[in-house]
Amino acid sequence: MPLTLDAEIAAVLAATAAAAGEIPAAAHGSALELRAQIDVMLAGLNSMDPESPDVATKDYEIPVASDSSILARWYTKSGSNPAQQ
Repeated sequence: MPLTLDAEIAAVLAATAAAAGEIPAAAHGSALELRAQIDVMLAGLNSMDPESPDVATKDYEIPVASDSSILARWYTKSGSNPAQQ
């Protein structure tokens, strides 16, 4: 079965790909270079995504090894109560 994207997501991805043009491949084994490319692509996606005024976000810090943490973001539609679903 072929993968089908939501029409809004497909439009954002198509616009992002058109704006990005040709992205050179990261050097084999270069995790830092690959991460930098992914950061640029994600920033492009974020800037093209329409505003969602009916969505609220809350950030959480999840503790991990070495006394550091990972940012986790919870998205909730305004007016909803996920705890009661």
